[in-house]
Amino acid sequence: MDKANIDDVARLAGLSISTVSRVLNGITTVSEMNRQRVCAAIEQLQYHPDPAAQWLAAHRRKTAHPATHQTWAQPLEGSWPDQALLDYS
Repeated sequence: MDKANIDDVARLAGLSISTVSRVLNGITTVSEMNRQRVCAAIEQLQYHPDPAAQWLAAHRRKTAHPATHQTWAQPLEGSWPDQALLDYS
C-alpha cells in the first residue's frame, strides 16, 4: 500500500479532513469520540504527517493576485444593445 495521507485517515475514521486536521493540530474542540476514531485510523494506517506537505501548507501565500493582462482592463467594443441588434442572416 502507498503511504497513507490525511484523506485516507479521514475516510477510514468516517470523518472530514478538517476534523482529522484539528486532531493532528491539537485543537480541543473535537469530541473525545471523534478524537479516538482519528487516533485509531492513524494507528491502523501507520500514518505519519509528510514534512514537505506541512511546510508547503505553512508557507502558502494567502494573497490574491490581480489580473495584469491588458485585455481584462479594457471594455468590450460595442455595447450590449448594439451587439444584440446585429442581423446575422
